[in-house]
Amino acid sequence: MHILEAFLKARALEFDELLEITNFKPEQLNKQLEYQISKKRLTKKNNTYSLKNDFYVGKIDLKEGFGFLLLDGDDLYLEDRDLSNALDKDIVLVRKGRFNKVIEILTRASHELVCSVKKIKTKIYLIPNKPFRLTIELKEQVDFIGGEVILVSLDEYYDNIVLGSVKKVLGFVTDPGIDILSLVYEAGFPYEFTQENLDYTESLDRTINLESRYVPTDEYIVTIDGADAKDLDDAISLKMVNNYYHLAVHIADVGHYVEEGSIIDKEAYQKATSCYLADRVIPMLPRRLSNDLCSLNVGTEKYALSVYMVLDLQGNVISHEIKETVINVNRRLSYEEVNLYLNGGTLNDSNLEKNIDLMLELSNLLEQTRYKRGALEFESPEYQYILDDNNDIIDVILREVGMSEGIIESFMILTNEVVSTHLTMLDLPCIYRVHDKPKEERIQLLYEQLKPLKINVHKRKNF
Repeated sequence: MHILEAFLKARALEFDELLEITNFKPEQLNKQLEYQISKKRLTKKNNTYSLKNDFYVGKIDLKEGFGFLLLDGDDLYLEDRDLSNALDKDIVLVRKGRFNKVIEILTRASHELVCSVKKIKTKIYLIPNKPFRLTIELKEQVDFIGGEVILVSLDEYYDNIVLGSVKKVLGFVTDPGIDILSLVYEAGFPYEFTQENLDYTESLDRTINLESRYVPTDEYIVTIDGADAKDLDDAISLKMVNNYYHLAVHIADVGHYVEEGSIIDKEAYQKATSCYLADRVIPMLPRRLSNDLCSLNVGTEKYALSVYMVLDLQGNVISHEIKETVINVNRRLSYEEVNLYLNGGTLNDSNLEKNIDLMLELSNLLEQTRYKRGALEFESPEYQYILDDNNDIIDVILREVGMSEGIIESFMILTNEVVSTHLTMLDLPCIYRVHDKPKEERIQLLYEQLKPLKINVHKRKNF
């Protein structure tokens, strides 16, 4: 980490704060700070180090022919000639003046780039798939035939040129799906698992230990997912006992197989999520895990973490338990067939149909409860991409959301609330979704928009 990158969020920092941010040793940090002071970029007063008034650290937002240094306050405008060899999203040091100028690139945002190979006679040209303000040349000669799509490692930066090396040949410009594959690599999303990861996953024990966990025997457990879903990671069961709803939500226990610090854990950390594209899914975990060991398939015993909730007729949670379980799903259902039943069709199983009716009843009750307490309802449309045999998109249609999706959504929201409350009551760490405080000008704009609607809001001076 460059020492000046520590000043990205604050213009003045104490020595101990810099130690924590940079993880430098005290002697190393002292040496770095003294060097920046000698370069007249930092000043020191007592134990506090500050950026000099005319220097700013920020991220570059590159446009065609110019750019901006993104800051918490007013952004700084930069002419192309003053950008040095900075690229989009680089973290840089800028001196403010009559012409704002990039003094140093602190951290490069891009280390790889997808290019198409154009060959004219014996000359090779690399054409970036996205706008790139520097010329790219290879450090070593490669025997291309032309038309290849390659991933280039950006190794050495000069004034107008970047020297790179071929990291991977992705295919040819005429290959089906090459455009999607290019986007994946451009985004830097890990596409393939290492062989070490795959070998480790294959070695995992498939044996299910029934003695170490609670095994429910009096529940009818179902999954409700898309018809083409391969990884079934949640299941539900519901019954009515003495005028109380007994709801159980079962989540596949991935943590049983993915131990902290293991090769699977480290590679999953790099992705953080599965990626759903128009023509493919890039799973966060190897398919041996996501589609097999951790998929709650019908008729197979699987490890799960289960939240058991008891609710009264008003939708209030009376009690709950969280258990490590081994479950065996009784029936796999799809959103489509449940929606078809709820709109007058049949599931050819009267007991199951009664159970689905009970789920809809509880789901509607939970929705009403959320509405009464002022919960926000976001209706964000989902789109479905229609592909031809070459995986080219030929149409985009609005995905219809029915009552079955609402059932699962209500039950999952409730489960998240119960688990969050449980962890909070135990004073255990928990991840919450939070939002930054709105800027004052946005609040003022909201007030102006509310006036014509004759909605009076108490104005606050501090936000």
